[in-house]
Amino acid sequence: MKKAALVLLATLFAFNLFAQPDVFAQEIPKIRPASCPVIYLSTSTGINNATGVVGFSFDVPVAEYVSIDAGTGLSSWGNKLYIGGRYYLKSCHRGMAISAGITRNTGVTDFQSDMETIYKPSEPVTLRLYPKTNILFAVYRYVTLGKRYNRFYFGGGWSQNISGKQFKQFSGNQLSDNSTNMINMRSPGGPMITAGFSFGYFRGDK
Repeated sequence: MKKAALVLLATLFAFNLFAQPDVFAQEIPKIRPASCPVIYLSTSTGINNATGVVGFSFDVPVAEYVSIDAGTGLSSWGNKLYIGGRYYLKSCHRGMAISAGITRNTGVTDFQSDMETIYKPSEPVTLRLYPKTNILFAVYRYVTLGKRYNRFYFGGGWSQNISGKQFKQFSGNQLSDNSTNMINMRSPGGPMITAGFSFGYFRGDK
């Protein structure tokens, strides 16, 4: 009888442990670093994204709610350079952030493609895509990933061209209105949609 009671108690104890898988997990608190990261390294993508279709940047906090960021990447209008600043609504550079900055697209000296002209539905043309300078304003939302303040972020805004011609044609018949509109749509500027990841580094990290 005693053996049966001991077996029953042992069975109930084991069942209770398996029924509460977080018992052991609760014994290990999720401790975050005592300080905020001193720099974030980021990669991002999007439409009129600050660092292009595929880009990399670094974000350096200079105050509790303020950071300066800069980066570079590839775009539909050559390489893209960016510098700007962000103001965060939460400490340690979390939550919502308001951003302003300036971008510079290098353009493409020898852009070749088959495009519609005023005489043919498709023929080879050569264009020069001139460098473009834009200012941008955006709002971002930062979400913490993991225990070391890594972040996922997304946002939207507007990029406005402030200098730079569109393009010049060097070969082929004159572009049709459809082709001209397509090139204009390809050029930097307009609604901005972006998403990316940034990884925080602390003093003493190797």
